[in-house]
Amino acid sequence: MPSPKLVPLAPTNGERESSVALVRYRTASQSLALRARIVLACAEESGVALLTRVATRAGVSREMARRWRIWS
Repeated sequence: MPSPKLVPLAPTNGERESSVALVRYRTASQSLALRARIVLACAEESGVALLTRVATRAGVSREMARRWRIWS
């Protein structure tokens, strides 16, 4: 069964800036920084980046990238 179509992810400038800041902060928890990296990667390519590409870039499984993509 094919996976459902992804709704484009389009964070506002403020959301994008706060996500980038989370990735850069040394004191941010690693899990929060990882989630921010996944969400930022998903927002590329008009908001519909391929999950396999996002997972490879973030160094996580495709399933983990899919879960965070859904909850964003």
